[in-house]
Amino acid sequence: MKYYTHILLVSSILLLVISCSKNEEEIIDSEQIFDVNASFEKQIMSIPNNSFTDESLITEYSEIMKEVLTMAKDAEFRNYIYKESVNESNAGDDYLVNIVDVSDAFKSKGGAFSKSSENLGRLDSKIRSIDASIEPMVFFPKAETIEDRVIANKNYDVSKNLNEPIAVLKGAYNDDYSAPGYTLNANGDLVYNQMINEDFAWNNDVYVIGARENTGLVVGPCGEENYQKNSNDCYATGGGGGGGSSTRNTRVNGRAELGGELQVTSDLNEIEHWFSGKLEFRMVVAGVEGSAATVIRDLAFGKVKRKHFRDKKWYDYDVFLFNWNLNNLGDFNIEKWIEVDGGPTGEISITLPGRAAKPASGDTPAVSAFPGGTAKVSFKRDDDDLGVSLIQFTDDLTQEYSLGKIKIRRN
Repeated sequence: MKYYTHILLVSSILLLVISCSKNEEEIIDSEQIFDVNASFEKQIMSIPNNSFTDESLITEYSEIMKEVLTMAKDAEFRNYIYKESVNESNAGDDYLVNIVDVSDAFKSKGGAFSKSSENLGRLDSKIRSIDASIEPMVFFPKAETIEDRVIANKNYDVSKNLNEPIAVLKGAYNDDYSAPGYTLNANGDLVYNQMINEDFAWNNDVYVIGARENTGLVVGPCGEENYQKNSNDCYATGGGGGGGSSTRNTRVNGRAELGGELQVTSDLNEIEHWFSGKLEFRMVVAGVEGSAATVIRDLAFGKVKRKHFRDKKWYDYDVFLFNWNLNNLGDFNIEKWIEVDGGPTGEISITLPGRAAKPASGDTPAVSAFPGGTAKVSFKRDDDDLGVSLIQFTDDLTQEYSLGKIKIRRN
């Protein structure tokens, strides 16, 4: 009897050890490998996907986070951030406010805001002195959600739905795209609160503190709210019309070729992390004009909200590309897509394959031989090259072209 009791006891212990081991594996996540007892700078530097190279900039941002969180205890400040970020979005940018503008807006108010607003101005200047290309800002993702609710319900009470925020530092994130969020303790120090992901940020009060994204694109009338299809106001080489008509799924010589339709097939964060907000795509079409490789169209689109690309939805910029005349443009072209992020300017090449001459056939004119060639376009260091696809005149108009992280279509 003792023998069986001993066996049962050992088995129970082994089962308990295995169970505990399994539970430990199941609950290992970003929070478990994050040392909340380390300094703020060490915490940020320990995050695996990181744009920071030293702690000095992190320290300055931490001070901005403290001042912003202190000011955000007041409902007036929270309303200001919401209203100004919506105004900025409607002007074609994102739901953000520059720190220098926050400082200027509250300096004259005095009282509880006086010291913090002055500190923000000083910290903004200090960060710009470290890196002149940086414009410190506050990004408020939930502003988009609130704006949508206001549109749906004119009686929606914005002020009652603006709460004290959690702050996130832009520039460092975990492999699951989450980033640590911070609040203030009783001493006014930053303390870790929880890991923040995209869904949480769009539905709760989260302020992202960091560098404004400087893409180099002109913020103009091309956001999705006031986007004008085929407008020269949006695209320098727009226009079009005329040309032959097509049957439902095939092209005819001289038809007006439209493009700019895409679907993000990967996680959006693989293309643009959520704390960078809206997406900015650029479309380049290279082809043969006469007998030379050339860039036919180079279109940088305005910022578009992430919701239009979530859940693999198709988004259509619906732009005129060219009248596809075979005797001038040949029977194929290359389409490249880029997600624009900015940085120093360089260039990349688009290679066009050679082709043999093709004789005339029916209504289709002859196509001359092309030995192949290369077209070059500008490209900035932080831009994401999303790939290229060969598009042929004979392709079905319903065809989808996979570039890896996105799919594209013509129409």
